[in-house]
Amino acid sequence: LQSEQIKSAFALSVSFDAGRNVTGAGGLFLQAMPGAEEPMIARLDELVRDLPSLGGAFSRSMAAETYIEENFAAFSPLLLGQRRVAFMCHCSKERFTRFLAAMAREDLESMLAEESFPLQTGCLNCNSRYDFSRREIQRLASSARPSQAPA
Repeated sequence: LQSEQIKSAFALSVSFDAGRNVTGAGGLFLQAMPGAEEPMIARLDELVRDLPSLGGAFSRSMAAETYIEENFAAFSPLLLGQRRVAFMCHCSKERFTRFLAAMAREDLESMLAEESFPLQTGCLNCNSRYDFSRREIQRLASSARPSQAPA
């Protein structure tokens, strides 16, 4: 109900088909403007609780503007702008290869001695997994720099 001590409301929804594929997804974030009166905030809170599924509306190709106009007409909404929101991750096996190649030779040799293969790495942002064979790590170790001993 509150974020940053500002009255707020979230509505999130995902719609799936019979094969469990996402057919629509959407989110709505409302936050009270300074000076908003409590009765209006209470009416909006009640409205958000009873909103039709955003995911369902978007799975039927309803435009976001139409959804807002239909469900918030009593509040005379004014669309000030819009932008697409999407999750994007730039990870790849090549990028993880560069990370491994930046390691000291001794660390890669330690991996060769102690790890089981394939060696699996993972992206903490998107949860993608990348496997590296013993041969790939050997190739990286053979071209890696030795560690620098402290002076």
